[in-house]
Amino acid sequence: MLKAIFSFAVLFVASTSAFAQSWNPQKSATVSSWIGQVVPGATPSLAIGVAINGNLVLAQGFGYARPGVPAGPDTVYHIGSVTKQFTAAAIVRMAEQGVTVPFTGQPFGLDASVHDFFANATSWGNVSIRQLLTMTSGLPNYTWYPPAGLAGNQPVTWQNLLAGIKTYPSNQFAGFFYSNTNYFLLGQTLEVLANSNGGYNDIIRTQVFSPLGMTSSGFIGDYAPGSVVADFRAGPFGLPDWPKGAGNIASTINDLHKWNNAFFGGQVVSPQSVQMMTSRWADAGRGQYYGMGWLSQSAPNGTFYFHAGEVSGFSSFNGIYAGGGTTVAVTILANADGVPNLEKLFKDVVNLAFQ
Repeated sequence: MLKAIFSFAVLFVASTSAFAQSWNPQKSATVSSWIGQVVPGATPSLAIGVAINGNLVLAQGFGYARPGVPAGPDTVYHIGSVTKQFTAAAIVRMAEQGVTVPFTGQPFGLDASVHDFFANATSWGNVSIRQLLTMTSGLPNYTWYPPAGLAGNQPVTWQNLLAGIKTYPSNQFAGFFYSNTNYFLLGQTLEVLANSNGGYNDIIRTQVFSPLGMTSSGFIGDYAPGSVVADFRAGPFGLPDWPKGAGNIASTINDLHKWNNAFFGGQVVSPQSVQMMTSRWADAGRGQYYGMGWLSQSAPNGTFYFHAGEVSGFSSFNGIYAGGGTTVAVTILANADGVPNLEKLFKDVVNLAFQ
């Protein structure tokens, strides 16, 4: 398990910081030169945010989000699997609140069985909510192995997708196996727990976006009013309800800055739950470990916490470095598939912050 990240809550409420003040126009120009190697060209636009000890020191767009519309920190991008940070936090929050599981009448906990929420899924075996969160359920990834009769380039209802997923066995993959199926099911679990007529989108909007002032954030096909959404190429698994819970949030640099501050500041879930969610639950390879919606990796004098995302027409990365009494957060959003080296850009910016 990783050491406690007890310093986050203190660091993220600081209004000023000598270290943050060390960021200067020359460093911003360096970041711009790095991004200039990506935009323009195959990537129409990219936006980046850098925050040091909770203070936003760089929030800038590059290229054009739409014809004649420059990208900026309030441009809306689909964030792909960065969505998992939100889904995981919402589930953990339900466990903290001890909400009642409708089908059992028992308080909800992370070790609850998936069978408490999904009937007629006997092929899944004994899988817990915790295993869904940590990518250790063994369930196949539906974006790699779509259920029979469903095509990724066509819209799908959550009912049909769930019915197909219920045919999957849960013992195909031992240990860590990255599967969007886990987080689709967690999104469905949220709906059962919240008994929300508005579904997943309404839960995240009312429990996360609204309290945090994330006024520009929404969902694929259900954007916030007045949003300027970056142009994108529609493709497989990008249409509702394919990415629900696993990759369907749309957001901005400014809103994700609010998210990072609030999450690591203990305003979304408790500090103890932040530590739990960012701990080493499963070995993901390459020195990286999956927690609950976050990966972690040892870094010089600290730790990287992050998640990348990709959904049809978009690439994203949201990461935090914490160490030596300092945090550096970097968020990158782009409207192109498979933009390379976003993790490297994140780590390069962190290193630049310390120079």
